[in-house]
Amino acid sequence: MILSRIVVFLKGMTMGCIDVVPGVSGSTVAVLLGFYERFIAALKNIDADLIRATLAPLRNKFDAPSRQHCAETWRQKDMPWFVNLILGLLSALVIASIYIPILMERYPEVMRGFFFGLVLGSAANPFLNIKPWRRHYPIIIAAFAIAFYFLLGQQLTAPYHIAAITAQEAITLEKLAALTPSILTPYDIYNLPQNAHLRELFPIAHDAGRAAFGALTLTPGTEIAIPKPFYLLCLLAGFTAICAMLMPGISGSFVLLVLGYYYFALNTAKTFFAEAASGNFLPHHGLYVLCIVGGALIGLAAFSRAVSWLLSRFRDVTHAAIIGILLGCLRAVWPFQTHDPSGLPHNIAPNPALHYFWPTLIAFVLAIGIVALTLGLQARQKNKTSSNAGHS
Repeated sequence: MILSRIVVFLKGMTMGCIDVVPGVSGSTVAVLLGFYERFIAALKNIDADLIRATLAPLRNKFDAPSRQHCAETWRQKDMPWFVNLILGLLSALVIASIYIPILMERYPEVMRGFFFGLVLGSAANPFLNIKPWRRHYPIIIAAFAIAFYFLLGQQLTAPYHIAAITAQEAITLEKLAALTPSILTPYDIYNLPQNAHLRELFPIAHDAGRAAFGALTLTPGTEIAIPKPFYLLCLLAGFTAICAMLMPGISGSFVLLVLGYYYFALNTAKTFFAEAASGNFLPHHGLYVLCIVGGALIGLAAFSRAVSWLLSRFRDVTHAAIIGILLGCLRAVWPFQTHDPSGLPHNIAPNPALHYFWPTLIAFVLAIGIVALTLGLQARQKNKTSSNAGHS
């Protein structure tokens, strides 16, 4: 019993580790490991009956009948298995939130190259799942790709409002941005038009590494504009990301990346849990985390049934639409960029003279390799399942 629970927990961690990286869907891993249908079924079991049974012990002062009814309902709806899986998934998300924001701050071009490869490669998964191909599927793919390409523009920046912050003590820009919290990296904060005075007070060479911007130490009394997201948009981001995660072939983290909330979500979670572990509770961070998680929970409850309906009624059309969305959204994660005088990024053509060209190319090839390995394992699992079914 304990061993089986550990295995389920590790499956959840595997799903979380994969889904936290934009490109490969956590649901693809669920298919690979053979628990996707059980996962979706458990999500569909989260209904009013389950909620009533869960709350019954609270209403009835934890008497024996209500506790027994609650336990029986949870077993019938497979909730012990589901909760164990989700705990593993959340554990992976917490661990990943520690390291990925640091990499995005210091090596943004390389990370975008890695994400670009993951997303491009992952489009092969829904492509392989379309059987048989029909003449109108390429039209669907092209329509969604073109629509999302122009919808996103060269770079989608999440809406934010500016908070005027005054440093109360000597503090690095990286720490101040994390404590606010900011939706942008220290480099982007430094280059905001509202922080022109900051660039005059603390000039940094253009060829300086990204770590230099985060390590910039502000003196007490320094005023700085910090971009912060809106709570409602965080709720919508969590909802949209979890809806994408439930679809095999598209990653919830990729949706967050396209919406401009990926770095913010991970960095805010990292700061919140790190400060909480040291006894310092950050209410603003907690509220942001609650909005994202709340949106995800609403999406889990609402979209699981829609996923089953779409895949059962319009399976191949849905996969064709996913391919188009992935290809169109590549514009938002293009790794080669420059910034105009106002600080806004613009995509540029690849140039081997760029100092980050070769590391980005290596990251791209590595990402393609990871996707190819994942798809190979998935195909092997399908063949094994088909073979076992044929022998039975």
